[in-house]
Amino acid sequence: MGRLPKYKTEEERNEARRRSRREYYERNSERERGMALQRYHAKKQLSHSTRAAAPRQVVKPLENVLPHTVAFYGQPIDLGEWQNLEVVAYCLEEDLKAWLKGGRAEQVWDDLTTRLIAAVGRSKPAKVVLNEVLDGQTIAEHVLEYTGQARVCAWQRRERRYIATFDRISHNATRAFQGLAELKALFNEGGKALGDSYEQGDLIWQCT
Repeated sequence: MGRLPKYKTEEERNEARRRSRREYYERNSERERGMALQRYHAKKQLSHSTRAAAPRQVVKPLENVLPHTVAFYGQPIDLGEWQNLEVVAYCLEEDLKAWLKGGRAEQVWDDLTTRLIAAVGRSKPAKVVLNEVLDGQTIAEHVLEYTGQARVCAWQRRERRYIATFDRISHNATRAFQGLAELKALFNEGGKALGDSYEQGDLIWQCT
């Protein structure tokens, strides 16, 4: 007697793949965060067509990246041990939400992905969308940096409630950073990989 099929439908197979990816992400979030940051800073060898579409990276003032945090703490941002952790958490969360521009997260992700797919082979539209991707990555990266500082402060003060809060903010920032990095990487492969992953529901933002 032959082995019974593990999945009865293609949808069951896809759901199992998405579930496996979610579980992997949860088990390896710290390692994945480090790898994503390394990929972000690494110089990539891109094809001529991709280089033409890639936007020029402009270093934005910190007050434009973390407006709530800078408005409250000034510059340089000092999240030392005497800071009010509730205010720190509020500022960082509000700054992280900024890349969504007031929209629902799933809708923003879907819109960004479909616009990027539609921009394959079109230099000007691609630059516009890739700039949005880079802006989101910059916000997430800075939120990760200062959330790490705040978490150390919470740990030193044995404030377990805030440790959990900063872990949650860090998780959300990591998810945003990795999801945006994935969109850019798949787009740079030529676009087909991005379209296929989107249709199969395999993108990070679709799985977590």
